[in-house]
Amino acid sequence: MIVRHSVDLVEGPLPNPNLRGKQLVAAEDGMNYTAYDVFLQPGESVCLTSPPSPLLNHVYYCLSGSGTGTASNGQVYEFGPDVVVAFSSSITCMVNVTSHEKLRLFCIYCDDVEPSVDRAVARSLSEIVGTDRDIDWGRGHSRRFLKKSDGFPISVHNTYGEAGASNALCYKHHVESAYYVKGKATYTWEEGAKKAGSRIDATNGTVYSMNAHDPHHMIIHEEIEALCVFHPVLVGNENHDFSGGYSGFKPSE
Repeated sequence: MIVRHSVDLVEGPLPNPNLRGKQLVAAEDGMNYTAYDVFLQPGESVCLTSPPSPLLNHVYYCLSGSGTGTASNGQVYEFGPDVVVAFSSSITCMVNVTSHEKLRLFCIYCDDVEPSVDRAVARSLSEIVGTDRDIDWGRGHSRRFLKKSDGFPISVHNTYGEAGASNALCYKHHVESAYYVKGKATYTWEEGAKKAGSRIDATNGTVYSMNAHDPHHMIIHEEIEALCVFHPVLVGNENHDFSGGYSGFKPSE
């Protein structure tokens, strides 16, 4: 388990040299993706792109603010709260911040194994709620913006958890990072020997990375919202199995 509080991190460069932000998940963590918290200023224009080498898919979860992006595939994408826009390495997108507040982006980069194929996905939370991408996991909901059919090697979820939830979890076949951006939660692992609570405010959060398939205990003190990334990608209908011990995912049908 790797725990990072963004309030403790300093800004640095991203794989996209046009951006700077706080690195939440690093290459050396062994997660098969990297992730960053990035703020763009009102009126700023920035090109979202893959680095020239290695070629990477680039994915953006908008937390606050708004912007309009014009992409190299000829499409226009609107960035706003709880919108995910995902691009393959071949697509660039010029984003203009249109809000009076900063545009906050949770940026994720992962290997593009098919760089010759153009892939772009734009999806809002309101489109997902109540659909087959909205999975009730027992004490909350997992809203799945990206799943296997979207063609990316990672899953990106918005996870809501109810206050009072206390669950023992373990992902035997996936690594996961959960970036907590609302609420209050505590994780314990190594059978309770290690413990870390979330530290969240308007511009910071806490990321828990289960990089070693860590059995862990999640306790939610105040209802939470977390941005979760899984590798390898989920089919999309997986759910927790709370039949005993640490929960994994039930097999997909």
